[in-house]
Amino acid sequence: MEISQRGIYVGRKSIMRAWELFGPQNIERNHLHNHVQMQPVIHVAPDGQHASVRSRALSQLGTFGSVGVWGDSVYENELIKEECVWKIKKDHLYTTFFAPYDTGWAMDARPAPKVSDKVPPDRSPSETYESFPGIYIPPFHYRNPAADRSVAVMPEGGAVPIPEELRTTYVRISDKVQRIEDESDIENLQRIYGFYVDKQLWKEAAELFADDGTLEIGGQGVFAGKPRVFEYLVRISPRSLTRGKLFNHIQLQPIVDVAPDGKTAKGRWRFLNELGEYTKSASWGGGIYENEYVKVGTIRKIKTLHAYSRFCTPYAEGWGRRALPGTRPEKNFLPDRPPTVSYDPYPATFVAPLHYKNPVTER
Repeated sequence: MEISQRGIYVGRKSIMRAWELFGPQNIERNHLHNHVQMQPVIHVAPDGQHASVRSRALSQLGTFGSVGVWGDSVYENELIKEECVWKIKKDHLYTTFFAPYDTGWAMDARPAPKVSDKVPPDRSPSETYESFPGIYIPPFHYRNPAADRSVAVMPEGGAVPIPEELRTTYVRISDKVQRIEDESDIENLQRIYGFYVDKQLWKEAAELFADDGTLEIGGQGVFAGKPRVFEYLVRISPRSLTRGKLFNHIQLQPIVDVAPDGKTAKGRWRFLNELGEYTKSASWGGGIYENEYVKVGTIRKIKTLHAYSRFCTPYAEGWGRRALPGTRPEKNFLPDRPPTVSYDPYPATFVAPLHYKNPVTER
């Protein structure tokens, strides 16, 4: 286990010893220690015995009547299957930011925790980095999924004849497994987009789109084609991520529906933004994605990315006091097409169109 810059703890006994740094067994009265994990990108090795997972953690820590702290981190973990049971092989958490709740990430940022003298680790940290307002991109365990992938080839003699009485059952199960794999690929694709946007890796994010893909964020209009998608993303921050900038883009709550032919799909997501510049500003934002996906050869890509903003507010005032207006097309950066939907975010009421029926009423 390696958390922040605390060093590496090896073996269960050592890991149990390390947890003394976070408090005693069982939560104590007046203490909050929420650790929300989301946006997992999961890849299982061909042998079915090993896996890698990238995910994010949102931490809400504090003592009632005393202090509250926010935190955001990225995991790059390894898992292993022992006697048919999955277990954590390596738990590695990279701190993105830690900040007191009152002042937020704009005006205060705590450094990533260092090696403890009280409970020293078994090994030194595997990497040295600085959390916000510094910049660090935790290594990805995967390649960009839009890159070409080698095609698996069945060994000679590997095909097994299927008895006629089992063929129908086999086809039905095979179709169901394929649908699950398609949904998993799409969920990974969208989550990977979020991790790239976090670090303003615009080239990598644009590569996830189909050549004729479109991007529409808020009310700024539709940008069509991969070059225009890239142009729009770069315009958000031409210098990409610089010291003191926070641009977290959390994606969660996916609802993915794959078309019967398996070639296209639609997905609805919720997103939450943590934005700001150190000592200058901080803001919250949130909304809904209604996206479309397409399979190009064997690779899933984003066909249409449409982000509906629900709210945006300065951190210090919050949504109870102030709501920033929605965006509109810019005169000096015109879209290829006007917005597909005209709407105002909170405090106005607007429900982003749903691509699916109510699964109970079928309406």
